[in-house]
Amino acid sequence: MGPLGLSPGTPKSPKGFASSAAPREPHQGPQDQQRLLLIGKNKIRICVALDAPQHFDYNLDLINVCQVYAVKHDTVYNTTKTECMVVSTARTQTTKLLVVGNTLQRKFSYCSREVKMELFRSHCYSIYCNSLWSRFRVATLNRLKVCHNDILKRFLGLPRWCSSSLAFARNGVNNRDVIRQHSVFSLKSRVELSTNSIITSVRQSSAYVCGPIQQRWLDLLFVHNVG
Repeated sequence: MGPLGLSPGTPKSPKGFASSAAPREPHQGPQDQQRLLLIGKNKIRICVALDAPQHFDYNLDLINVCQVYAVKHDTVYNTTKTECMVVSTARTQTTKLLVVGNTLQRKFSYCSREVKMELFRSHCYSIYCNSLWSRFRVATLNRLKVCHNDILKRFLGLPRWCSSSLAFARNGVNNRDVIRQHSVFSLKSRVELSTNSIITSVRQSSAYVCGPIQQRWLDLLFVHNVG
């Protein structure tokens, strides 16, 4: 799944945010790496269309749990699905955030500050799948943060050189780091407290306890004292 780029016809305001169009990657075909997930007598073919297909390490215990769950809850798995879309990338969310920022500035630039902040909370707080990001380039995440900061400052008519932290604090809105911490805490709490048999099996597996996403969550939620 390649990042969604802005087409040449995408409307922008005169003071729109800078964004480079990212080309679409070719569609993943049958020749790409595939794996067969066996559930009962059916076979679900899952086409790995991610940058890191090695992340798909299906645990036999988890598949057994899926089989038991399907029998108990009279569930029929869709065996015709050929593509598995899992996590939206940070680059994709950056592009979407740029479009949202352009729209807010173009249509609501004359609103009051209170209305602008409510619109900012409604449209710029939702960064899809950000709590599941565990492998990424620091530059990509920094670009998302800069984009988030610029949207607020341009929306309020502030110069780019002013302090972003001060702008967020004075207007009572959260920056990208705080939004991500809230998303991670919410997802981690739901996973830890869930009684669902499938989620419980994942939570007790070594892939969850020792995996990179767990380490990323701990780094975001807790301060590690050195020395």
